[in-house]
Amino acid sequence: MKRILYIIICFVAFSCKRQPENEIKTIDEVLKYFNKTIKVKAENFLSDTLTLMNPFDFKIFNDVLLVEEIVKVDNNIFSVYDIHNQKLIGKFLKLGKGPNEFLGARIFPWRNDSLMVLKVFSRECQIFSHSKIKSCNNLPDRKIIFQSPNKGEQIDQCFFFNNNIITSGQFKNGVFNIYNTSGQYIKTIGQYPSVNYSKSIDNYELGYIFGPTYSFIGNNDKLIAYIYHAGFSITDKNLNESSKIIWNKPLIGEATYKDGKPIVSQKGQGLMLGAGDITANNKYIFISFSKYDFYSSMKLGIENEYDYILISDWKGNPIGKFELDNPIKGSLEIDTSGNYLYAMRVDIKTGFPQIIRYNISKYIHDN
Repeated sequence: MKRILYIIICFVAFSCKRQPENEIKTIDEVLKYFNKTIKVKAENFLSDTLTLMNPFDFKIFNDVLLVEEIVKVDNNIFSVYDIHNQKLIGKFLKLGKGPNEFLGARIFPWRNDSLMVLKVFSRECQIFSHSKIKSCNNLPDRKIIFQSPNKGEQIDQCFFFNNNIITSGQFKNGVFNIYNTSGQYIKTIGQYPSVNYSKSIDNYELGYIFGPTYSFIGNNDKLIAYIYHAGFSITDKNLNESSKIIWNKPLIGEATYKDGKPIVSQKGQGLMLGAGDITANNKYIFISFSKYDFYSSMKLGIENEYDYILISDWKGNPIGKFELDNPIKGSLEIDTSGNYLYAMRVDIKTGFPQIIRYNISKYIHDN
């Protein structure tokens, strides 16, 4: 009887075993997981055809909008706009190899009303106050040189959190290198998500895939969310993971090294575009999401790839999704009031890029 009872219990347990909620396999499952649908309509915010030529990325910093163009006119990296009247204030940072010039730059929030500007292909980060950015002054308030523990490590993103600087990139032993505000190395933490590949991939190669795609969002120095095309994760202030949602495993075609640097190619057919960008207020996390896979997007020549904005709370619970009146591309930002979401899209009628926004205030206050 004990054996029969044991067999019955095992059978019931096996029959009731379900796929974990944080592992989602298809686009339809992702959209069903974020079940509640709210249709939103964009309003045009900025479509300056003289200065807004071909935006690659943009960031909102208090009352200014910094737009990075793909084509650098006169080697200027960012155009600075007043967010209240949409007027161009000036140009910020220069492309080049000289003093206070950049081969590429990425911007991140810093404490005390300032921004970090990470020098691409280097271990240097510069701090600029709000007043310097608004006056387009290219002389930083201070510089931070990251003292990386291993030769050849590449920093792609950084974020000030819990009085330290978290960096992602290509690291020897983990996902994130943690530094103090003087650039001194503290520790390496984290493990990368799994990928679809028949061979083993080392940490540098995994960093090549994931490192540049991480985005960091803080919530009152208590939680942090980071995202990659395959999903997102939420941690506490000690970077202990509290929630994770995975909807895609990158499908690897080849992983190798060239001139000592990792090179990894991904297969596009059947692979979700997934998430585009992330932003948040103190209550919700917002993630742009595409219904297309890489192959379909390239084959159809789709410029505006993201049809939805997924909504989660800071515990990782799905709240719903915004269904957009027209697809968007690239960046997703929220203003300081928390009432407007900003995004980019190409106007199909004119072919010109636009920065648009969605008034989400009533949805935030209603929930």
